Amino acid sequence: VRKKDLKDVDLLPRLKYKMFLIRDLSTLFSKRDDDLLECLGLLTRVLDGEGLNTDSGIHGQRQYVGEYLFMILAGSTPIPPRVWKMMGNLGSRLFFLNMSAREKSEEELAGQISTKAHKEKEKICRLATKEFLYTLWSKNPDGISWNNAEDPQEVKLIIARCAKLLAKLRGVVNVWSERGENGTEYSYTSPIVEMPDRINQLLYNLCRGHAVVLGRTQINEDDLKLVTELVLDSANTIRAKLFRKLLENNGRMTTSEVEVALKCSKPTALKEMEILKILGVCTQTDDDKDALKDSDGKTFWQGKIIILSEDFKWFLGNECKKIRGIPVEPKQDTLSELPF
Repeated sequence: VRKKDLKDVDLLPRLKYKMFLIRDLSTLFSKRDDDLLECLGLLTRVLDGEGLNTDSGIHGQRQYVGEYLFMILAGSTPIPPRVWKMMGNLGSRLFFLNMSAREKSEEELAGQISTKAHKEKEKICRLATKEFLYTLWSKNPDGISWNNAEDPQEVKLIIARCAKLLAKLRGVVNVWSERGENGTEYSYTSPIVEMPDRINQLLYNLCRGHAVVLGRTQINEDDLKLVTELVLDSANTIRAKLFRKLLENNGRMTTSEVEVALKCSKPTALKEMEILKILGVCTQTDDDKDALKDSDGKTFWQGKIIILSEDFKWFLGNECKKIRGIPVEPKQDTLSELPF
């Protein structure tokens, strides 16, 4: 394409202030590491919404300067660990929500193929979505003037709490080895944890979007369920699963419990537990029940215990459970409260 015609085919200006729908991002995630790193680096830059500058041997320097905000909505199969690590090193701009579809019975599956064809159902869904969006736009033709100061402080504090947790969960622990003069290998870990400011703003924006969908121009507690689930799903798949299990176990898990939860070996379980400790999500102690002695009679521990950090104990509480729609156990009466 001739240089003067490039502006007609460039994608970035066509995406400005629009939603970019992508059917399947897994085709991007399946690329070779070098190509994937280049694509994610470019995507990370343009998702900042500040345009893009490029220099090439064919067309020289080209640039789009200014505000080029756009959003991406995409589907994908589960994200491979190598992709999570690359995104973490670059500063991930993407958030994820696991659809967690329930398993259907044989009767339900048989009923599905006895009614309308799949494409007909899809058309009905498309039409309903289109009409709903048109309704929102017609109600707000000039946009919405949002009064941030009127949003409840307690709701904004929970958003900030979620942002701090996700920043930790998305952290990357890079491990490498060096061989010393005596032939011993030394491993070094350096956690890369993004500051929560960007995540905090984006979670707040999602809450506002949810409020608008429900016909409100102020956020409230009803908008927080989306945020809490998004936070738990937007980390490394294995780490997110372990953290959910940790919450289910009241913030405390042994190595053997982690092995069962992740269906993995003891070394893998210990590694994942160690990463949560390094990231500051958990504290860690030795498991007294898993102690052994070596040939010299010295005691060592095969297992560990991880305990949720005090900074994130709120996610174990009834307030968080209520927001997430988890049944809350009734408060037990103490001896002094019982009627006699």
